[in-house]
Amino acid sequence: MAVRYLPTTAITSMVMNDTIYAYAQVYEGDLCEVAGHTKTENGKSTYVHDKRNFAFAVTRVEGDTVVSNAPKLLTPLAAAPFNPSKNNRKNTRYLFYLNDKNILCDALNDGTGWKAGKLALSNVVCAHYSKLASITVCNNWYNFICVYYQAPTEDAAIKMISLSGYTGNWADGSPDLKDPPLFGTSLAAVQSRPGISVLTSADKDGIQQPVYYLQMDNLCLGHAQGTSDPVVMSGLELDGRSLVFSPHTSLTAVDDGSKLYIIYKSNNNSIKMIEIVDHRPNPPEKFKSIDTTPMSAIAACLSPDKKVVLFYQSLDTTTKQVHLFGCTLYKAAVNSTEWVQSTPVKLGQ
Repeated sequence: MAVRYLPTTAITSMVMNDTIYAYAQVYEGDLCEVAGHTKTENGKSTYVHDKRNFAFAVTRVEGDTVVSNAPKLLTPLAAAPFNPSKNNRKNTRYLFYLNDKNILCDALNDGTGWKAGKLALSNVVCAHYSKLASITVCNNWYNFICVYYQAPTEDAAIKMISLSGYTGNWADGSPDLKDPPLFGTSLAAVQSRPGISVLTSADKDGIQQPVYYLQMDNLCLGHAQGTSDPVVMSGLELDGRSLVFSPHTSLTAVDDGSKLYIIYKSNNNSIKMIEIVDHRPNPPEKFKSIDTTPMSAIAACLSPDKKVVLFYQSLDTTTKQVHLFGCTLYKAAVNSTEWVQSTPVKLGQ
């Protein structure tokens, strides 16, 4: 039987992967989803309707009863694709509409069929004449959906509510696109100076505050100064991708006044060092002969003669005991690019 669309129904659309979805309201008040794709032949592109993928996303009436949070007749519509995080390809389609009380509602399909979302619990009341718009945005790690609507106020204000892929919750206002710190991240701090400061010279008080380093939730190196929010350090890319540390790596920082050294543990528990000059980080240097124990911490400081002194734990393969070691890391000459590592000294013996 042919579908009877409501005259002057709102229409919205979105693309997920290779499929193009469109949404509209039928005569009975239900919201339907139609799917299709484009096909190119002989240089001409056409839209192809996949008739087998027609579905009802939201129902208005069951029997003689209007269901809870049913779409009002002639409801505005908006839709957006969503994956909570970039490494979690849980393809989800969201459809937004208003119920009879003009409360903003959502329905979602994560591949297991259409179901009611939780947006109605936020009790966002829209103007009865409000239209809707939605878009998916992202930071370095998580995705967000922003839904725009018109408020029932004298100024006819346009407002927004956003869904966070990080928390899974809806919140009023703009999404927080900053990557958060990793829970339990390692921390290191150095005095501020030109070449490593995060804040600009315009912030005369803040620029004198210490600079600290940490691991962000996306496992990249982050930095901040004073009470500013930490951000991922730019310029740390390998093969066009951000440098990712081992989860919950131990890191330490040493500054000699002209070069900053970020020392950390890699996935195989070896020691690596990033040298930063005038905000420009160099590719990591690996110290192959230093073998640390898993989940152990490291620390480093600058000696009076400007050598990096590193402390770490390592397993004595003979006694099967874990010991604390110290060694120096330095360059043989001022302009040398090769690092020299002293013979480790077992501490407390």
